[in-house]
Amino acid sequence: MGASVTQTQRTCVGCREVDAVKHLVRIVAVNTACQVDEKGNAAGRGAWIHPNSSCLNRAIRTHGFDRAFRKSGLDCEPVSRWLDNKSSGVDAPELTREKESG
Repeated sequence: MGASVTQTQRTCVGCREVDAVKHLVRIVAVNTACQVDEKGNAAGRGAWIHPNSSCLNRAIRTHGFDRAFRKSGLDCEPVSRWLDNKSSGVDAPELTREKESG
């Protein structure tokens, strides 16, 4: 019997589905705005979301980011711009994460 490798899973704050980290994008709150944490290692509390507009819109509509960050009135426009750029292929670096140790 070999050791099984488990993938880290997180819950999307938009659709509330549990998924592997490799399918999600980490969002952090910087002052009063949400920012995409492309490397997945920024300090502080993070929220996870599928990189699509439907999950982002649902997270905004249901105050998913406000709950996750325990703050209200966060500006999610930077995340929306990042998704627009990613979908159009303009200045959208690929999401890469280092392999977790342990």
